[in-house]
Amino acid sequence: MDLSTSAPNAKSRRTTPQIAAETSADRSLLLPPVLATVLTAAVAFWGMTVPQFWFDEAATISATNRPFGSLLRLLQDVDAVHGLYYVLMHPWVALFGTSELAMRTPSALALTLAAPLITQVAMIYAHRWSPDRVLLSGLIAGLLFAVLPGLSWAGQEARGYAMAVLASVAALWCFERFRDRGGTAALVGFAVLQAAAVGFSMYAASAVVLYLVRALTWGRRPFLKVLIATGGTTGLVLPLGLSALSQSSQISWIDLTVSSVIKRILLRTVPISPGNRGEPWNDVALELAPWFMGLIALILAAGLLRGPGRRLVLWLLSFPLFPMACILLAQMMGKQLFQERYFTYATPFLVLALTASLATIRWRPAAAVLSAGLLGLSVPSLLGQNTWDAKSGDNYATASALVARSDTVIFMDRSNRGVLLAYPPEHEIADPMLQEDRISADNLYGLNRPGYESWEIDTVGATSVVSNKKNPFHDTVLSHLRDNGCQQTQEDRSTRFRITLLECPAPAAG
Repeated sequence: MDLSTSAPNAKSRRTTPQIAAETSADRSLLLPPVLATVLTAAVAFWGMTVPQFWFDEAATISATNRPFGSLLRLLQDVDAVHGLYYVLMHPWVALFGTSELAMRTPSALALTLAAPLITQVAMIYAHRWSPDRVLLSGLIAGLLFAVLPGLSWAGQEARGYAMAVLASVAALWCFERFRDRGGTAALVGFAVLQAAAVGFSMYAASAVVLYLVRALTWGRRPFLKVLIATGGTTGLVLPLGLSALSQSSQISWIDLTVSSVIKRILLRTVPISPGNRGEPWNDVALELAPWFMGLIALILAAGLLRGPGRRLVLWLLSFPLFPMACILLAQMMGKQLFQERYFTYATPFLVLALTASLATIRWRPAAAVLSAGLLGLSVPSLLGQNTWDAKSGDNYATASALVARSDTVIFMDRSNRGVLLAYPPEHEIADPMLQEDRISADNLYGLNRPGYESWEIDTVGATSVVSNKKNPFHDTVLSHLRDNGCQQTQEDRSTRFRITLLECPAPAAG
């Protein structure tokens, strides 16, 4: 999109110095996208392999590291909301494997590709409302996009949230291109990319309503065209929505109060990394979160009260606020639908709102200081997302190393098998609770035998008992094994699981 501010009829009268100055200015506008791309890539790839896999990433490995037909059958029963991501990751996993670097690189690349797009959109907005701040707006947007905790964590997560960000930003770019130039290609691109955003993150469906609201101000014909495009988006994602409704029991584990949801919306969705919070930096980030949100509110207030593009700022803010309000209302009605990471796709719109607001501050040193404040307050989360225990303390590598010391493992909860899927042992380990493997069962972790059989199993040699920490029958299994002469050698609860290691004697001869 042309960001030049020159009038067309003045071009023939430009002198050589003017042409040189304008050429230099045009080249300077390349700086923000390039800087944003480099910085976003650096943040995303820096320390990527340090955090151990966790529960969600193990699910990605299980879903994608299997025959394609089995994946399609799996999606009929579970994880339909992640289906698009799984399908795209399937050939990638076949080529590059399931290491931390291999599994997380696509997410890092997605954020890296989104970075130049969001800077271009920021400069387009500045050209309309603050034409003397085009370059500054691009720089601010690129810096915030790269380091804001609500976004940066997604580049190191083997899930579809970063791809939802890329699709959302690209859809917005196409939408603004249609606004400026019209054209079917931009509108089709918007419809398809917005459908992809929903495919990667279901809550992005709320954005369709907001695009229609914006198009209402453009006149009847443009609105009808956008309406048709959003109708296409709806048609593309409707099957996914129906599948998601049929699998809604998958989020039955969420158990939050209304007050905790409000607190987490305010303090955890943006100012700290929703998924990567390693110690000791997590505690620092939590202490700074109120100050972080206060600074964000101050900057947005400046944009809403003083800025010429205040309606734009309000519209951009509606992308995170509208779905959050809907989820909060559902929470009040007894539904459990909130997790911070579900709103990652909307964080780029907050970046643009902050950028537009900072551009309205006429005294540039003040804008620079406020921007530096946002960057500085992001540092603890950036450090925290690169610690070995960053992924909610699940620490699958640690758990796998413990289990790998055994010849037999009793998995009391079938999802516990994710530790060996994420970090396969070098030797075969007997799994007596496995009734049907995950490929044959077309699910993530296979089928377990009836639970009561776990405390009837007799083993020989090094044995581990693995369960979720709240499993009430873990001690029952241990009691049976001790009755058979097994000696406990280690108990570990430092990971997501309770893991007990035992040494069991061979049965007496005769």
